[in-house]
Amino acid sequence: MNVANISFQKMENIEKYKVNCINEGINYYFFSIGEKGCLKMEAQFIKSPVVRIYQFRFGVIENTTGVIDEYIVPNNNDTNKILNTIVWILYDFTNRFPECLIRFSGSTKVRTRLFLMWLNRNWDFANKYFIVFGSKSNEKWVRCRYGIRYSALLIKKNVDTEN
Repeated sequence: MNVANISFQKMENIEKYKVNCINEGINYYFFSIGEKGCLKMEAQFIKSPVVRIYQFRFGVIENTTGVIDEYIVPNNNDTNKILNTIVWILYDFTNRFPECLIRFSGSTKVRTRLFLMWLNRNWDFANKYFIVFGSKSNEKWVRCRYGIRYSALLIKKNVDTEN
């Protein structure tokens, strides 16, 4: 299934990797399989000092340390499938914790831009499941608008959507 065509599918049917959820929905992992082999990826939701806000963290698990490396570029030729998997993880987390907000900013500007490109390609789909706010670096949050670049996002469940 092409990533650009998922807006007409149920969230459960997007092309993604099989995800394992641990720690009651706070940590998720999956394996990226492609040109560079099999890479273990992990997503974490870290409680912030602000009530109900979690920082999203994502990256490749470094083989020698077992720690997430947010700066490794997988180059596994599966970017769309990884992005779909991340979006599914966000969806699952917001269903488990619908009152929470997720602060998302990539470890690099490139990663943030990559997610924003996914968001713009799948605008209707994303807005069906999420309410998204953007910030342009000053932590002033506004409702996300199509085609605008943001340095960080706040994502929450769209409670008007039936799951």
